[in-house]
Amino acid sequence: LKLTEAQRQAALSYGGAPFLDIAAGAVRDSADNPSSATSDMTVNVTGTDTLVPGLLSAYLNWGTGNLEMLFGETVDVSEIDLAKLRIQEIAVVVEAPENTGPGVCTPDLQNIYRWAGGPNDGQLCTPPTAPPPVPQAFVQLKTDTTSASVLTTADGASATVALTEEQLGWVEAFERAAQLDIEAGAVKDTSANPIRPARTSRSPSKLTPSRRRWSRPRSPAPIRYACSSARIC
Repeated sequence: LKLTEAQRQAALSYGGAPFLDIAAGAVRDSADNPSSATSDMTVNVTGTDTLVPGLLSAYLNWGTGNLEMLFGETVDVSEIDLAKLRIQEIAVVVEAPENTGPGVCTPDLQNIYRWAGGPNDGQLCTPPTAPPPVPQAFVQLKTDTTSASVLTTADGASATVALTEEQLGWVEAFERAAQLDIEAGAVKDTSANPIRPARTSRSPSKLTPSRRRWSRPRSPAPIRYACSSARIC
């Protein structure tokens, strides 16, 4: 039998060894004979809770200014570290231009770049270089001067964070779609297992910047999240 997340949390909260009660008729054999009632049967517990919480989805509700996060298991809302959460613009992939001409500039087995083909075949060439990365604007949810607030008071699989008016204004000024960036340990489950940084492979959901936030529909606007320790500012 697999327990639900609520049942698992209830079992973890027991101070001692759990007991199992079985009502009469709960189980039948192959001849359809019902089982008898059994109570206070000791349940042997093996292992410890090592399941790491993961972020399933994140929504920024423009009508309320709340960031709503859904996790794969129950998290300890009192342990959410807002300083390790930030909303930022999605990264722009910048690729090096192709260095072509009368031939292709390509590395040989010794990683030395030479022309392949054309009149300069075999001669040394300069490999193409990528331009510098495009800066990403971001909003840290807690700094020395401003901080969002956790609205959720009871542990559960979801948590709601209220952004300040200043933070919402910064997010509105983004030129590209937004993503939620979570550092390791920003969220913990009720067994103190910290969330790990990871990057989603889902397609980005658009959060179009607008300075007319309160005229938007009050339905949640999905944002792509990406959990990463990388910082490109």
